[in-house]
Amino acid sequence: MIVVVVVLLLVLWAASITPTKKPSEETQTPSETPAAEGPVAPTPEAPTPEEGAAVEPAPVEEPPAPEMVESPLGEFNPETPHQTGPLAEEEVPEEAIKLRATTTGFEPSEFSVKAGSVVSLTVTGVDATHVFKFEDPSLANVAVGVANGETRGISFVAPDKPGDYAFYCDVPGHRARGEEGVMHVTR
Repeated sequence: MIVVVVVLLLVLWAASITPTKKPSEETQTPSETPAAEGPVAPTPEAPTPEEGAAVEPAPVEEPPAPEMVESPLGEFNPETPHQTGPLAEEEVPEEAIKLRATTTGFEPSEFSVKAGSVVSLTVTGVDATHVFKFEDPSLANVAVGVANGETRGISFVAPDKPGDYAFYCDVPGHRARGEEGVMHVTR
């Protein structure tokens, strides 16, 4: 028992004479230790505000506004065209390509546009819900969904590459029963 007490006393005595480090010294590596004593000057990238001074937040750079394109259906972003809300017959522009979607197909089932031109298209659902879409991935953002008796439109830029671009109704089973057509892109 005396041996245990002596060992404990020795441990306590050794702990009291061992210098203790400050917490900040324990976590510093040699490369983090300042080379000279005295105040450290702030870097130009991160100035230290004076005491009591308001700190202004760094300016946030806003992304550039998308370049909008004018069309008979209004301005649109060619990267992300969106369908319009429901249109009354008198709101449909004369210049628009007008399609009717029926359970027997699109009327007309073909139309032509110039390569790179702005296209305004309206779709009217005659007897059911229909979703107009193109097959080509370059036109994946062009889609118009209409309910029975509803007309909506969309504006987009025609592909620069001339050719035939298939379109169809994306409602399951509608394409199989003939709801498809072709947009001819010419020079």
